[in-house]
Amino acid sequence: MGKFIDLTGKRFGKLTVIQRVQNKGNKVNWLCQCDCGNTTIVQGSNLKNGHIRSCGCLISETNTKHGKWNSRIYRIYHAMKQRCYNSSSEHYDCYGGRGISICPEWLHDFQAFYNWAMSHGYSDELSIDRIDVNGNYEPGNCRWAEPSLQTFNQRTRKNNHSGMVGVSLRKDTGKYQAYISKKGKRQMLGCFDTLEEAIAARKQAEQELY
Repeated sequence: MGKFIDLTGKRFGKLTVIQRVQNKGNKVNWLCQCDCGNTTIVQGSNLKNGHIRSCGCLISETNTKHGKWNSRIYRIYHAMKQRCYNSSSEHYDCYGGRGISICPEWLHDFQAFYNWAMSHGYSDELSIDRIDVNGNYEPGNCRWAEPSLQTFNQRTRKNNHSGMVGVSLRKDTGKYQAYISKKGKRQMLGCFDTLEEAIAARKQAEQELY
């Protein structure tokens, strides 16, 4: 374990560290005062590596110049940063808590993210989706997708023992069943003797539907 470093009183961008607060998991968190007057709780690692430099107002000020701070795409960008770097975020455990991060190209430059989005199919009906759900937010791993695509592109649940979304083992028959969902409706793809056959059926259905 690394040596504990007291950050009290130190400045990081617009943030001044006030005091250490209760840890979340094995992460050391700090209560910080922003120059704008707001307070925020930030992981020590995100302060030291420069990922978080304000309560969020710094990005808002930067993007006000572009007139996009109140747009849907900016809200998507802000939410992405919150779930990756704000340990107080409702969804942090599923993103930043798992080590999911944002590439340096986007992290402090909304305009770079905006330019990528506009040239890669952004529309108000789509949401940002990571192709590899265990990968980071970066150009090569992101796309704009319909909710139905995001439904099947998700991590396997803790009670899934097959290792594949949409494939499960039936305890009553000992066979593997495959299924896929689209527009809220589950479509059964059949039961198979082997895991490999069930996975192949699932992947074929993904290609046909999406």
